[in-house]
Amino acid sequence: MFHNIAPIAMPSLPTSKDKYQQQNKIESAILSSINEIV
Repeated sequence: MFHNIAPIAMPSLPTSKDKYQQQNKIESAILSSINEIV
C-alpha cells in the first residue's frame, strides 16, 4: 500500500505532488479508521 509514496521523490511533476497530497489524506483516513476499530 505504501509503495505509492515513491513518486514524491520527483517534485518536478505537479501531478505527482497533488497525487501524493490526495493519497496522504486517504492514508490518514485509513489510519484513523484502524484506530477506531482497535
